[in-house]
Amino acid sequence: MDELKINLCDDIASLFKKDRNLVLKNTDKSLFSHPFYLTPEEVLYLYFHIKKNYSLKILEDKIIGGSFQSIDGIYSLLS
Repeated sequence: MDELKINLCDDIASLFKKDRNLVLKNTDKSLFSHPFYLTPEEVLYLYFHIKKNYSLKILEDKIIGGSFQSIDGIYSLLS
C-alpha cells in the first residue's frame, strides 16, 4: 500500500478513534456505513483536515460525484 494511503488511513484512525488495522482493511467501504459510521459533520471535518494537511484542492463536482465517500475515493483525489 502506498505511503500516502497509509498516512490517510492513520489520520482517519486517529481523528475518529478507529482501529488502524480496521481502517487499513476497509479502504473501499463507505465512510458513512460499516465499519466507520461517520456522520456528515465528521466527513466535513475530515475534508477540511485533508485540505489543510495534504494541500488538497477538490472540485465540488468530485465530491458530489461520490469521490469523497471512501478512503479509496479520497486517495484517488490526492494521487
